[in-house]
Amino acid sequence: MIKRGLISGILLLLIVSVEAYFSRDWSHIYYVCGTFGLISMGLALAYFIDSLILGNKGTLFSKKETL
Repeated sequence: MIKRGLISGILLLLIVSVEAYFSRDWSHIYYVCGTFGLISMGLALAYFIDSLILGNKGTLFSKKETL
């Protein structure tokens, strides 16, 4: 999961950088970084709340059986 996120983040950075270079409008980078920053903070908060609720039993996002 970490590798997939790293690869997609690098690809998104390259795409936005090329688009900003050709359009000469570098403000797109701020919007994209801010949006993905908020999404990352939301996911981190969801995983934190998930760990508080379930502890070491598993996660709501996994398919492991909880007893």
